[in-house]
Amino acid sequence: MQLSHALPAIDDAVFRLGLPHDEIAYLLEAEVEYCHLLRGQRVRAHVSLDPYAPSLTVYRVPPLGSTAPEIPIHTPLQPTPQSFLARLEAYQRARAGQAGWEVALATCVRLEEGFSVVELADHPQLAGDVAVLPHARLTASDRATWRKGVARYVAVCRAPLEHRDGSESWRVLEPRWLATRADSIFLRLLIARFMGVEEHTDLYGGIGMVVLSEHADLGGFVGQGGQHIHALQALSGARQIVVVREPGPHCAAYRLKSAITQLTAARPFRLISPGEGSDVWSIVVRPDTVKRLVGVGGCRLMFVSRLARVRVKVVERAAI
Repeated sequence: MQLSHALPAIDDAVFRLGLPHDEIAYLLEAEVEYCHLLRGQRVRAHVSLDPYAPSLTVYRVPPLGSTAPEIPIHTPLQPTPQSFLARLEAYQRARAGQAGWEVALATCVRLEEGFSVVELADHPQLAGDVAVLPHARLTASDRATWRKGVARYVAVCRAPLEHRDGSESWRVLEPRWLATRADSIFLRLLIARFMGVEEHTDLYGGIGMVVLSEHADLGGFVGQGGQHIHALQALSGARQIVVVREPGPHCAAYRLKSAITQLTAARPFRLISPGEGSDVWSIVVRPDTVKRLVGVGGCRLMFVSRLARVRVKVVERAAI
């Protein structure tokens, strides 16, 4: 399946299934990686759905623990249109039901090393049930005040048979439900529950990003004096929530410029398009503005990359 030939099918999926371009790009990357995995190859795929220059780049991932670099694969395996469409439709069905995720109020009833047992409430089906909340799934602000008797909203899903999040001691309890306050789905569910709208969200390092449609009413979402955002921060435990608009299906340079302008205070800046054999855009800034671009722990730069749907790197230059 040549990527350029797939664009009509992708556009049809956007219209018929209601899936955003960025989620379709993620799913196509997953399908390409799955094709290679079936043949015993571990790869990392990157898809750009730039309507002017769509691209697929695949890198061979070295064995775990190896210091060898990732090597580009010049003729990667590609899924059939039928298998990719099946993945899209399965994802759309799961997404319609939030993939089994629910939001509920959780009260800590038992503290253990690495996890807590919480009792669920404020949900018609889950009230009175219990879940396990790994402490790795708490926000930084939660950890300072988390104790028995504290109640916070959480996102919960059926506890998977296999899960790795840095603390597996809770598995001896064989819980039915696993809770989180640190994943993007939690912020999305909170917005759906308390604001009645479905928006794309990202949650990383205690900062949340909410992506509205290109022509959405940003002021109406934020609320007078930012009251809606303040309420979301209090409910989620996020230390900051930024609200941006989707840059739209424009060229990569336009999307990246829009993402930087919306998410950072880095001014001035200049963009350098990827060189031959690369898919990494360079963002050129002065040394004194690097922190404004990167953000605490690199979260701003990561959000820029995700919103623009391109890989980026920072280049420092005294003169721009």
